[in-house]
Order: sequence, then structure tokens, then C-alpha cells
Amino acid sequence: MTTAYAKIRDSRTTAVEYPDAPYINQGMFIDIFPLDTVSDGSRVQNEIFLMEKELWAIIVKADFVCNARENGYRPHIGMETLKRLLTLPREEQMRVFEAFCQEHYGKSDQVNFITDELCNMNNRVYRSWYDEIVWLPFEKIMLPAPKEYDKVLTGRYGEYQKYVRGAACHAGIEFSVDIPYQIYMANIVREQG
Repeated sequence: MTTAYAKIRDSRTTAVEYPDAPYINQGMFIDIFPLDTVSDGSRVQNEIFLMEKELWAIIVKADFVCNARENGYRPHIGMETLKRLLTLPREEQMRVFEAFCQEHYGKSDQVNFITDELCNMNNRVYRSWYDEIVWLPFEKIMLPAPKEYDKVLTGRYGEYQKYVRGAACHAGIEFSVDIPYQIYMANIVREQG
């Protein structure tokens, strides 16, 4: 099971997203959406982005890359490199992707979550907006936020302070702060068995 982003999970709790996958940690989570440098529209940055896109596709949908190649698609990362990457374990493919992104980080002042960029969601913001932090209250604690948080939130979400009625991203997840996910999942298996 491959997801497009990381999560920090608390194993002492339950947040079952995948009831048919008892082998993964399904504690309550915080999603992590890393920001990568994205194209500023220049020819060089566009070429780098196309290579990032191909590297990401190898990780999450290798069969798509193979089919595209068979249908005449000419990869930007080179055919020999593509063939070698397709033979690597997923973890190593991810290391190659991360190294490539890190090598090119900071060469454009625009950043975005790579999956949003790959899906043509133009939620770009400027890297410089993250240069300084301020501490803001959240519940009963103070948390760091970009000093330009209003620009960041507006760039990512538009009118972010306006209430919008709609479906939740995490609808249908079974939550419990009192039961470790392993016990919850064992109960599901026992009920099905």
C-alpha cells in the first residue's frame, strides 16, 4: 500500500482507514505534506519537474510508466536509467526520488506539495514565506508557524477564513483515543472469522 505522503501515528490509539490492512499502523495520525521546489516556469525548471514526475510515477504506479513507454512515451530521465529504477525495491526508488528533489531544492522560490503539483493543483507558495516563524496559540499550547502564514494559507486554500460546507477528507475513519489500533483490528478479524 503506497500513499503519497507520510503520517505520524500514535499506536496507543485507533484511526482505522484501511480495515482490510491489519499489517499497517492505524493509530491516530497527523498528515505530513513536505514542500518541494516546483517549476517557476523556466525551461530548466520545467525539465526538472518532468523528471521528478517520472521518478514519482515509478514509485507509485510503475505499470503506468511501463505502458506509457510501450506506447511511445519518451522519458526525460533516460531509458537506461528508467529500466534500472524499475528494478529497484520501492524503498530504494524513494531514496533516488528524495535525493533528486534535494539536489534541486532551492533552485526556484516556488514550493508545493509534490502530489498536488503532479495533479495540476496550483497551490504554490513562495519558499521565502517560510523563512521566519512566529509562535501562535493553538488550544492550550503555542506552536510555530510561518511569519507569512496568511499568505501561505491564502496561496494554498484561497479564502481560508471563510467557512465552507463540504465533505471531510477523513470521513468514514473509525477513531478511538482509548483503544490501541491492534486491539481494535483484532476485534474486527475475530468478528469476521
